[in-house]
Amino acid sequence: MLAPVVDVDTSELEGKTYSCIEDCALCCLCQPELDLEELKTFQEAGLESALTNEHAQGRVTKEPTAIRLQEGSGACHFLKDRRCTIYEMRPRLCRQFPVHFHALRRLQLNANLSCPGISDGGSSLEAFGTRSLSGLPEGLADAQLTAALRRVGDFDGRCRDFGVHHDPGFLREVGAKLISRMEKAQWTASVLAWSNEEPDNSGMPLSEIVDCIMSAEPEEDLDTIAADGNYDQLDLKDPAALPVYLDDQLHWNVFRASEGRIEWMILHGGAPTELKESYSISEIRLLDWTEDTVRVFRGYARLLNSRDPFMGYAYQVCAD
Repeated sequence: MLAPVVDVDTSELEGKTYSCIEDCALCCLCQPELDLEELKTFQEAGLESALTNEHAQGRVTKEPTAIRLQEGSGACHFLKDRRCTIYEMRPRLCRQFPVHFHALRRLQLNANLSCPGISDGGSSLEAFGTRSLSGLPEGLADAQLTAALRRVGDFDGRCRDFGVHHDPGFLREVGAKLISRMEKAQWTASVLAWSNEEPDNSGMPLSEIVDCIMSAEPEEDLDTIAADGNYDQLDLKDPAALPVYLDDQLHWNVFRASEGRIEWMILHGGAPTELKESYSISEIRLLDWTEDTVRVFRGYARLLNSRDPFMGYAYQVCAD
């Protein structure tokens, strides 16, 4: 018997307002996936030709449960002039945007902060997320959380076998303590240097772990580390995996790495083709480490530290 979902965290949505922006359509650059009921609806409507079993992140499924992207890497197949042509039957994942559900040790609702329709103040985003949660197919959340708890239990067991298990609350305490000591650029360099060392900190108290991290010395300067990291993040063969940013004119801006340069492209519907600028990776420098820089960076780090998907990613890295 499935255990009921009793632990739902909506704290990230609190104090935020959401209102869809006309002609934005940034959400339509995410590839929608269909559940079995939605797949049946699409088949009955004669829309199978718009589906594919090749998903944007490289996953291939037996059934064609993903909607095709324009030119294989652009906007949703059903988007025309930044309008959804199947709006009334759009998939559940589209209806839930900009809220994502994540199952790990609990069900957590996260906000997709790339959406420009989200702003601080009010409570409409939390209300939207709560309505979306109540609209899930019966038993779906229970099933996903039960499956997640089973996998996490297996992972915890393996960590204990190898003597590297830590309570997730303790890990978040380490993160919070680290973030509180974020004062200058060297902080980032030390964290990156320590993570590359793969040290054994089992049995260490919190304060010693944090001191150990902060004392790590990088082999290269931070600009070089950042340049290499940024290039690797944007050096992707699949254009659909590249990050897209919306500007004040609602242009879809795409950045990609190519032959030692960062290219700034504009996406119009299919693959990004309009080249705006091209920069040598050596030309791109980090922002000055000011009070505003620290405030923004610290706020984002605190957000990540509170997110279950971030913890899940850390688990995946450890498992690998």
